[in-house]
Amino acid sequence: MEISLIAGLGNPGARYACTRHNAGFMLLDRLADRLKADPWRNWQSLGDYAKVQCPQGTLFLLKPNTYMNNSGDALQSFASFHRLEPGKILVCFDDISLDAGRIRLRRAGSDGGQRGMRDILGKLGGQNIPRLRIGVGPRPEQIQAKDFVLAPPSSEQRAAFEDGLKSAEAAVLAVLERGLEAAMNAANGGAKP
Repeated sequence: MEISLIAGLGNPGARYACTRHNAGFMLLDRLADRLKADPWRNWQSLGDYAKVQCPQGTLFLLKPNTYMNNSGDALQSFASFHRLEPGKILVCFDDISLDAGRIRLRRAGSDGGQRGMRDILGKLGGQNIPRLRIGVGPRPEQIQAKDFVLAPPSSEQRAAFEDGLKSAEAAVLAVLERGLEAAMNAANGGAKP
């Protein structure tokens, strides 16, 4: 199986549940439901994980609960225990540089200023970690980035935000069914994955 672990980034707790920064958690909840995953279980107090039995093998879903900026702790621990190579991990997170409703799927690259991804790249080593960026922008100039991502989408932005989550879900399913390359072509080209 090309991807063995899908990690969705966010912050734990009710205070952050509906914020833009929790787009990764929201996506994983959708995927767990869609893929009929086993119930969520605790991973060494670093996060919650669920298992999905696919025709190609076992797929894990992981939500780090170490807060966004320390997401690498949970991924490093989980990947090390299960002997997962970084290239078999798909990390899903919010991105303020993309408008709400847009997504970007990449095989590798920099953190793009996203601190959770920065921590993961540092702890797993290298940039060859596939990632799915879920647009939550644009950020109004008068609002600090931190305040913007830690707030829920505005009423004007809510429909686009939901569209982005639907597109992200479709992109992940395409990765699982057709592989990363085919899913990237569809997701990044604007076509439906």
